[in-house]
Amino acid sequence: MAKFHGVDYTNNQYITVKTELEEGIYTFQVKVEEQGLVLDVFLHVGDEDEHVITKTAWYEDIGLIKKEESNEEEEYDEHLGCYSYPNCDEGVGGCLVAMGDDAEEYGHKG
Repeated sequence: MAKFHGVDYTNNQYITVKTELEEGIYTFQVKVEEQGLVLDVFLHVGDEDEHVITKTAWYEDIGLIKKEESNEEEEYDEHLGCYSYPNCDEGVGGCLVAMGDDAEEYGHKG
């Protein structure tokens, strides 16, 4: 059975796991790349780390689709902070959008 030594998050780029196996002490590093994940395996030999292998798991090869990042601002309801929310059309007096600083403070927000 393997002895687990811990996890390290290096510069928000790698997740590093060090473990002791029958063959020796290994370090496994996982890095997120644009196309998917990269795994590097190192064997500890004395004071040195010897690179053993690199494996990749590209998103498309394992059936995953990367979510496209959007530059659009998220929409929000500008009436969320109103005293009469969600009924600003009926309770205009408590609507901060319509009344500004003159809005009447009532309800659970008042």
